Amino acid sequence: MTTPTHLIRAVGRRICTLRELRGLTQRQLSERAGVGHAELSKIENGQRAASLITLDAIARGLQSSLTVLLDHEQPLDLLRDIEGALNLLREAEPAQRDEAIRVINAILSARSETPSEDK
Repeated sequence: MTTPTHLIRAVGRRICTLRELRGLTQRQLSERAGVGHAELSKIENGQRAASLITLDAIARGLQSSLTVLLDHEQPLDLLRDIEGALNLLREAEPAQRDEAIRVINAILSARSETPSEDK
């Protein structure tokens, strides 16, 4: 079971990781999100729980979503890998990007057709 303290720290780590992946300082993110620098620092360090409104503002400042910030069960290295792949796609030529999207869609289709072991 996840304790509130564990969740607060996990969300803070995710914010910090996303901020670093985007090459932002805490000050830059606080300005983008409209959140005080000291408050952002405490949130990232797990010393303060952020309101939903504040988390939404931070997610927008990170060009991300609340889902990404709150999904503390998704490993951070997977998040780093996804961010890296997205950056590569952004820099790719249109034909390469189209091919990558085709492959991703094929993987997702195959995955949705595979019966789940949970059911």
